[in-house]
This record gives sequence, structure tokens and C-alpha cells, in this order.
Amino acid sequence: MLRNSGPRAYLRAQPLFLYPANWMSENAARLAAEDEAHLARFAGAETYEKRIAALATFDVDAHLGEITMPTLALAATDDMLVPSNCSKRLAEGIGGARLATMPWGGHACNVTDPETFNRLVLDFLGE
Repeated sequence: MLRNSGPRAYLRAQPLFLYPANWMSENAARLAAEDEAHLARFAGAETYEKRIAALATFDVDAHLGEITMPTLALAATDDMLVPSNCSKRLAEGIGGARLATMPWGGHACNVTDPETFNRLVLDFLGE
């Protein structure tokens, strides 16, 4: 999409992967304003393609055993970008990690349901 349709189309499509449909509908004006802000700070197609390539080639599973710090793997069950079973895999691969799952909120659950997100994070940090 970025290559064939340009930055504006690419940025306008991102909410589809980040937010639940009802939240997008209720926050259309906010998302439109954010589109313009993101377009003004757009780092360039080459930078975005390099970021995507880095994510696609990095083997996170090969490094999970190296993580020794207390870890919270947090996921929303309706995340279309990174399914919640990925967070489950992280939690299983990191010794002593804790998995927390939100029932909704999409990939940007910290934006769509900040109260639940913050409570889960603060509870973890308080342990």
C-alpha cells in the first residue's frame, strides 16, 4: 500500500490494524486529526520499509531465554496486528513472565481502554 498508494493511504489504513471498529467509528474526528499529524511527521517510505524488514527478519524466539527481568506480556484478544497467542508464546518463552489479556481494545489497547491497560501494568509493577 505504501509503495503503490503513497503515505496518506498507508497512514489512513493503519487504524484498521490498531483499533476495534466501534472505537474507530466513535473516534473518527480524532483519527482524522491524527492522520494529518502523522503525515506531517512521516519519516519516509524507505524508513518504514526498513522498519518492517527489521521486524520480519528478527527471530524473537531465539532470544527469549536471554530475558531475565520480570516481564509482563500484555495482549488484547481482538488484536488483529499481533494476535494474543503471540504474547502467550512470549510469556511461555521468558522464564517467570506473566501474561495479561484484555478482552478488547485492539493493538492499541492502551489508547482504547487506558483504564484497564494502566491497571494491569501498575499491578504488575507493584508486585
